[in-house]
Amino acid sequence: MSRHIAFLSDVHGNLPALEAVLNDLSKRGITEWYFLGDILGKGPSVKEPLDLIRENASSVVYGNWDRLVVRMPDNEKFGCPFYDKRLSHTDKQYLTALPETIELNFAGRTVCAYHGRFSVPKVVTPMFNNERENVEEAMYRFGAHDITIMGDSHHPFFFTHQGRFLMNTGAVGNPCDKMPLASYLILHDDDGVFSSQHVRVPYDVARAVSIALHTPDLPQLQTYITETVTARYQRHYSSNK
Repeated sequence: MSRHIAFLSDVHGNLPALEAVLNDLSKRGITEWYFLGDILGKGPSVKEPLDLIRENASSVVYGNWDRLVVRMPDNEKFGCPFYDKRLSHTDKQYLTALPETIELNFAGRTVCAYHGRFSVPKVVTPMFNNERENVEEAMYRFGAHDITIMGDSHHPFFFTHQGRFLMNTGAVGNPCDKMPLASYLILHDDDGVFSSQHVRVPYDVARAVSIALHTPDLPQLQTYITETVTARYQRHYSSNK
């Protein structure tokens, strides 16, 4: 018997990217999917991604942007007032109540999934902070699971260490690995045979830019557009995302 599940992360207000990924999941017949945080931030769309994720995801954890907006709604540095005033009281309650981790069993393996920031001090990517101690800290933050899955870094990757796996979904709406394609992760269980697959999905980048340009008072407009078009991170990795 087969089972296929997906992990998504880091929409960052990019509705066209999220819609493209959900359409791809539908074509594959995957209905069990988990979201690993950062619905909010950077991009212009707030309610639409939140509603799609809340109504359709099997489970959701908080991201650093989600937590930042609900905890520091007056923080002008990150444009929190823009996002805060587009959220209802119910939305804020939902975001505040999101857990830190998702744990499940898959193909005879234990799986732990979380966002990254607020749980570990450094963002692990294939190029930055990939020293053994940082990989181990990310992998064992919530115990010795067979598979640990993260978002946050906006770089899809697959590391192995002592027979265990550390995977990153990459970003749905804000990839920063120089490939402007939405990214997500699938785990496959085909009659007990385990495999994983990073999927890259093309989406309407021009539409994403147009939505941003037609959204009054969007904070960090040019940064968002540049990152969306080039898939290049615009700030140093040691700073906040």
